Amino acid sequence: MSMSTRQHVACWALALWLASGSALAAPALEVLCRDFTVPNRIEGLPERLSDIQGLQINRFTTRDGVKLAYCVFHSIPDAVPL
Repeated sequence: MSMSTRQHVACWALALWLASGSALAAPALEVLCRDFTVPNRIEGLPERLSDIQGLQINRFTTRDGVKLAYCVFHSIPDAVPL
């Protein structure tokens, strides 16, 4: 029996959540060591990385040596529509 897409997403989310306990999380500017400007501005969205408050980059290495990184918003900016 194959897993549904929803079950796959749930499994991946659970795996990332479990792994994030040992992940190295830090503010995006600290991880990248500089600010970035979006080259093609989109009206209503942040222009610079520093404009996105609460953005952190989490990273970890799996047991088989694969390095993974993902972004986490600790508070979703008002300027970003969902």
